[in-house]
Parts: sequence; structure tokens; C-alpha cells
Amino acid sequence: MMTGHKSTIEDLPRKRDAEKTRADLLAAAKQIFSTVGYAGGGVREIAALAGIDAALVRRYFGSKERLFAAALADALDIDRMLDAPREHFGQHVVAHFLDGSRDTPNPLLIMLLAMSDPTARRIVLSTLDQRVIAPLAGWIGGADGDLRAARVSILCSGFFTYWKLLPLDVFESGIDADTRRWLEDSLQSAINH
Repeated sequence: MMTGHKSTIEDLPRKRDAEKTRADLLAAAKQIFSTVGYAGGGVREIAALAGIDAALVRRYFGSKERLFAAALADALDIDRMLDAPREHFGQHVVAHFLDGSRDTPNPLLIMLLAMSDPTARRIVLSTLDQRVIAPLAGWIGGADGDLRAARVSILCSGFFTYWKLLPLDVFESGIDADTRRWLEDSLQSAINH
């Protein structure tokens, strides 16, 4: 028996925006993996943070491992580091990290918190090489570009590990101008020599 109810827009199933769903899942994954790590972050928790059904993680990424790899690759966007003139590389990188948004999940935290899991560790090493070292080495150029790219990565990782994860008392009130200049000069030297 018909009740005379007319369909309204609210009654129709919502059309899913695949790009937005994927972006929301990546943002939630980066947040979770940068705070509790790969082992501590579950698919259900990530989906809940994104406001999305957990079944969609499998649909969009296939597995937690592939979601982790995609989230880390998204966080490790080296292109932002390479869009400045070569002679200002050190200043540009330091400004990006020290003056940039504090709301963006830190890829270093994602990597470090994942290192105790063998699967995640393999993903981290592969992604770091593909998304940072290889592109940076190509941008630097020369026979030793890969070595100089590794030096840049070591400098950044070491500095930001102490700044963010193991804060030293000397930097409690922030990074002083001399230390900032030292880091800028060290990064610049790594790509120049």
C-alpha cells in the first residue's frame, strides 16, 4: 500500500566522492601513524577518524600496509623542497620545517614510530628512497648525488629527531638564529659539495 510519501534529496543515497574519501583516509592515516605508529594504528581507528566506514579502507587501499605506504608517500613530498633556487636550498628547507604549519603530521614521526615492525620498516626504507633520496639525488646531480642526498636526509632526520622527539633543554624556547644558520649552511653545503 502506498503511503503517498514522495522521495526527497535526503532519501536518495549519497554519491561518494572518491577523491575526498581517499584524501580523508590519507589524512587520518598520517595523523594516526604519526602519533601511535604503524603497530598501534588500526584500520578501524583510521576510518573512524576519517568519518568513513572501515570497509572502504580495503576498497581504496587494499590493506593496512598499502594505506601506510600511501600515507607515508603523501607525507614525504620532496617536490616542496626542490621548488626554490639551488643557491637557497638550505634556507628554503629550514624555513619549510621551522616556519611551516604545525598541523601537518610529521613524516619523520611516521617513519620512526614504524621501525619496530618489519613490514612497516621495509615500506619506510623503500618509500624514503623512492620519494626523497632518489629525487633529491637527481636534482642535485653528479656522480655523488645519491651520497649528497643521503647527507641532506641524515642532517634533517637528526636535527628534527632532537627538536621534535628528544627535545634538548637548550632549544626549549625555540631554535636560536645561530643554530638556524648552522642548519641552513650545513644543508646548503651538503648539496654543493
